[in-house]
Amino acid sequence: MWKKVNDIADEYVPIAVNVVEAVKKAIESKKFSVIVTIIETFTPKATDEIIDTIIALLKKYIPKISLQLQIIEAITDEEDPVKQIELIFQKIGEGITDEQWQKFCTGLAQEVLYTLAKDSDGGSKITWAEAGTLIEYYYQNYVNQSKIAA
Repeated sequence: MWKKVNDIADEYVPIAVNVVEAVKKAIESKKFSVIVTIIETFTPKATDEIIDTIIALLKKYIPKISLQLQIIEAITDEEDPVKQIELIFQKIGEGITDEQWQKFCTGLAQEVLYTLAKDSDGGSKITWAEAGTLIEYYYQNYVNQSKIAA
């Protein structure tokens, strides 16, 4: 079981974290052409198939999480999913609580990892909880450590 989780972690966790870091970068720089920014920051391991999966996931997941963050009013009149994402990021950039921001980043990374870990039958190779644990571990031991060192 650990080998399976390690293989998935090695392949997909960096991609999931890169997606979230790209979203953060887009919001902080006020560049709301987010999908382009995200694609530009992918690791070389991200195949066209993975990039297409991420784009589809963002279109589906970002409006959903805006509900949880109680910023859904930002997209109520917009039907285009890409424009919805841009409006949500604009709203996030205007200010949400630290707790809401943490929820957003963690939830997005967990969702990306869980989606990327799906097998050909549509089932996931890891559980939702494992995805969360892997994301938390990666942030604590790699992302946050590299920020401290810098």
